[in-house]
Amino acid sequence: MIGPADEYFCHQIVAPATQVASADRNWQDRFYFNFNDPAKELSGILAMGFFPNLNLFQGILNLAAGDKLICKNYFRPINNDRLRVWAGSLQVEVKEPMRRWNLKLNEPGLNVALDLAFAGRGEPFEFGVISWEREGVKVWDQCHYTQAGEFSGTLQVGDRSWHRLKGVRDRSWGIRNLAQLDFWIWISANFENFWLTAWLGETRAGQLITIDGAVCGDDGSRDEIKSLSYEIGFRPGMRTPASSSYLITTASGRKFRLSARALHTIYVSIHNGIYDLADPKVLSERDRTTQIFDQTQEFDLEGSAGIGMIEFFVMGGCPNYPQSWRGMR
Repeated sequence: MIGPADEYFCHQIVAPATQVASADRNWQDRFYFNFNDPAKELSGILAMGFFPNLNLFQGILNLAAGDKLICKNYFRPINNDRLRVWAGSLQVEVKEPMRRWNLKLNEPGLNVALDLAFAGRGEPFEFGVISWEREGVKVWDQCHYTQAGEFSGTLQVGDRSWHRLKGVRDRSWGIRNLAQLDFWIWISANFENFWLTAWLGETRAGQLITIDGAVCGDDGSRDEIKSLSYEIGFRPGMRTPASSSYLITTASGRKFRLSARALHTIYVSIHNGIYDLADPKVLSERDRTTQIFDQTQEFDLEGSAGIGMIEFFVMGGCPNYPQSWRGMR
């Protein structure tokens, strides 16, 4: 079926823009923003994705503010409308490609509203295509790029408001079948004169799927990551990470250790509501059932202090920490 998008010069296959190259139900066209308050009081993620083969648009907002985890999910049928990025009160607009985005939503029932403008910090970093098969079926086949930046505007939670935030955005498209993937670590770190983006994916048997990323300088330099090993420390008796350390080698031959200490944990949820993480029963349930941990981190890289986020995807189990992160399918 043809539609408004077919008026634009953006076709990639011999078919209307509503049709993508693969019939896989997990083919998706999506983006993700994470943001952190420099005073380390609040963090959040905002993600959206079009699933053309399901005629579904999905959005998710998760905020960690104090001891509260605030979760809101958005759904609508695409119905040949991929040019406007919206669902419910959530609206996102590209103001200047590769530079500026606007994000808006208003959820009185959760006492949350935001009207933010994201401005990119230099050029995005383009990852190599991730392509991997399980038992002969392609379950991960995606393009990605990330970009650090700053948010201006207003984010209001209850009677508190924030006006300057730092974060990283991700753009991706292709097949990603989460139910068939095991483990990844995604690092997004902002420092004073550079930012770091890194992705490591493994199977629970220890097979490496991908290592990619770079140290990206404000001067436009890119020193690509060629190897990355990790050590993770956990909160006592929990699956939630407390700290982590990464030994990284780059294309220039540089070797360094990146250390991270977790400040806030977003137990990524597809259920709406407000979770009181000060309640031991609530915290225990979130810790026990979560498959994606997005955590605000304090970083140290050879004496340079940074802030950002690490995402731990653990659905299929982690080869190095099977006691903490066993497979959940």
